[in-house]
Parts: sequence; structure tokens; C-alpha cells
Amino acid sequence: MSKKVLASVGTKNWPSLVLVFAVGVLLIVTTLLLFLAAKISDPSVLPINKVAVSGNLQHLQKTDLESIVRNGLGGRGFFRVNVNEIQALLMEQPWIDEAVVRRVWKDTLLINIKEQVAVAVWRHGSYLNGDGKIFSPEKSPMIPGLVRFTGPEGFEQVMLEHYRLIAKKLANASIVIAEVILTDRGSWTFITSGGKELIFGKRFLYQRLERFLVGYHKNLSKEWTSVRRIDLRYSNGLAIATDMLL
Repeated sequence: MSKKVLASVGTKNWPSLVLVFAVGVLLIVTTLLLFLAAKISDPSVLPINKVAVSGNLQHLQKTDLESIVRNGLGGRGFFRVNVNEIQALLMEQPWIDEAVVRRVWKDTLLINIKEQVAVAVWRHGSYLNGDGKIFSPEKSPMIPGLVRFTGPEGFEQVMLEHYRLIAKKLANASIVIAEVILTDRGSWTFITSGGKELIFGKRFLYQRLERFLVGYHKNLSKEWTSVRRIDLRYSNGLAIATDMLL
């Protein structure tokens, strides 16, 4: 057979040889990937050995949070940990406002916790945070200095907004609000730290507040210690009940 014929035969078989080579490489790579996947799924390979919790914690214990995370790992190693699942598990804790979970090579989970900040007591046993959202710890500690809100479900943010504005105005007169009551019919009552009732009614809260402050600075402050109740639901005045009249 001449050299010309041999060259022709080699050229014709070249695509087949390339295909065989490519298939061989693909099989090798696939085998390696399956092997690596099996190793990664094995919890004994790169297990999570350290769970580190950080954050300014007042009502939560780091050891409790670490235990929750370890129980949620389910034996999964570094590559198999689902940080979103761990985050969701932590967010089930009422005192947690925000949880950030991240993996750090090669055996560590870092957990950063932002606690809820209670700004008011909601009814009995629950709290409101700064956004007016309710959270209810299983064991509610006594937090001194918090205002108490009593009102219909769904009005938490409205109550917090009105409280902040009215409490700020009253603070200028050295009057501290201890409780805010909103009835189902929409009537507002504010109770001071001294137990004095300010009945605002359903409407014109800020006009009635200004009327009260004018009267307070003009005459009422002098008799404030004997005042028990002030009804602001009148169009041009207010009604005062004192210890002497009760």
C-alpha cells in the first residue's frame, strides 16, 4: 500500500479517534464528579466543628443558639449545610429580629444575631418592636419603663405612631405616658405614670392635645397633683376630675 493510500485512511479515521478520546475524557470527569459528590455528601468529610454566635444579646444565650444551630445541621458537612434553613430556624425564636448565617472554610458557621428591641408592652405577655410589630416570647421578662398598649389587633403601628407624637409633646411638660388604650370603637385614652387619665375620644387628637397643653401651662399645672382625670372630648374646653371631687 502506498504512502498516499495510508495517509488517506488515517485522515478518514481522525474524527472517530477524536470522538473516542472525548468520550473517554467525559467518562473520567463524570466519574470524578460523582466521586467528589459522594464525598461531599458524607458528613464525615469536612464536618462543622465550630458554631460561633455574635451580637449584642440581652435576652438570648449564645449557648442556646449554638445548640439550636447544631441540632439543625442534621449531620451535614460544610458543603451540604443550607444556610437559609439555619437562618429560618433561628428566626423562629421570638427575640431574634435578624439572623445572618455564613460558612467560613473549612469547618465553621458564623452566626450574627440582632435582637428585637421592645419599645412597648402589647396587651399581656407580648411586645412591640420599633416597627410596631408584635413578638411574643414564651417567657416575657419584666422590662422596666415600657409603655403598655391595649388595643385591637391590626392597630399596633397606628398606636405607636400616635403615642410617639403625643408623648413627645407631653414630655415637654414633664408628663410621662405609661399606658395607651384604644377601644374597639376608636376612642383614645392616655394614662400618665402618675395614674392620671387623659381622655381624648375618637377624633381631633392633636387639636385636643394642644388645648390641654394651653390649659396645663396656664392654670392646670398648679393643681396637677390633685388631678385624676381630664376629659378632652368637649368642643371648647375640658372637664377635670380631682381627688377632692371624687
